[in-house]
Amino acid sequence: MEIYYFWRRFSSIQFKTMKTIYQYGQYWKHLNQSRHRKGHGVHSPFVFDLITNVVEENNPYYCYDNIESSLQEKKRHSDANNTLSPEYARLLFRLLYFWKPDCSKSFGLSDDVRAKKYVEAALKAIEGCKCEDDEVSDAQCHLQSKQHRVLLWNAASFHSDELESSFECVNKQLKKNHEDGVQTMLIVLHPYLNPTAAKCWTHCVSNQEIALCLDCFGLAFAVDAPFLPFFRSKLSV
Repeated sequence: MEIYYFWRRFSSIQFKTMKTIYQYGQYWKHLNQSRHRKGHGVHSPFVFDLITNVVEENNPYYCYDNIESSLQEKKRHSDANNTLSPEYARLLFRLLYFWKPDCSKSFGLSDDVRAKKYVEAALKAIEGCKCEDDEVSDAQCHLQSKQHRVLLWNAASFHSDELESSFECVNKQLKKNHEDGVQTMLIVLHPYLNPTAAKCWTHCVSNQEIALCLDCFGLAFAVDAPFLPFFRSKLSV
């Protein structure tokens, strides 16, 4: 069973998109350290809901096919850059739709057409569902009437010598939000692009002020909110 699971992960889309020996090694390490599948061992209702109904959700949303079709059409007429795999782009959409931020700020997102399309679709969907809270889960009740935001950092948009300085800008904004009492979700695209990008993400994980950090390899995210328990985990998407 375990052999089949690892083979399935190694034949996945995100594995095929890796380009360096460093990324292969990090992915193998990530698989061996992955925990909490299906929410096993997770005691927080919010984190359990986030893992089972967002990270591991496989049902197609209405916009997925439309976005991918438009990307294929655009690719025929331009050199559009789609560095984020469809699996992680869909996870990005689900995270934004779950968090429903009041506003978002991105760093380097415009360089990835696929990621940008999914973010735009999520924010457009959020505008139409701000007042629709009839089916809000118990975990999401924490989010009601709270000021919360999203920060997006795309490591693939920066040269190696620019990564640390760009992530420092993200950290400053995250710290400011924390001081202002704003609940913030930080989403990092390509956290294991190279050792420098991984160092930036590790710095975030080691920040004791950030309650929740979930690492899905091609996409990682952290949540700074006072109601959350201190929790760290690596997950397989």
